[in-house]
Amino acid sequence: MNTQLRIFEDLWSIVNDTYVYPDFNGLDWNTIHDQYRQIISAGLTNQQFYDRISELISRLEDDHSYFLDPSSFSRMREDYTGKYFGVGMQIQKQGDSIVVIAPTEGGPAYRLGIQPGDVISRINGESTVPIS
Repeated sequence: MNTQLRIFEDLWSIVNDTYVYPDFNGLDWNTIHDQYRQIISAGLTNQQFYDRISELISRLEDDHSYFLDPSSFSRMREDYTGKYFGVGMQIQKQGDSIVVIAPTEGGPAYRLGIQPGDVISRINGESTVPIS
């Protein structure tokens, strides 16, 4: 079995075994399996394959199920794992103070030990508190 068919079969089985709506939102999931297996077996480029898999999952018509091709998944993962510029924390102004809401796990602020509730009083040696 080629790689595309193996991925397709694994994905189809996961949905078949664990999908939250047992009626697959009115779809005949077994018929869809046969249709897509035939399309994939005919031979597809990687992009065509990813497009067909995305189309397959979108047929479920729910807001929580989608397929990300490897490139899209990589970009999403970077967004969540801190491959970014900056210190990696959420902050909020409270009165005249800048307070840390949450450091991004694994980010620079997190690695330095910055904690929720910490007050940022200086940035690059400059006070963050306005002069009255």
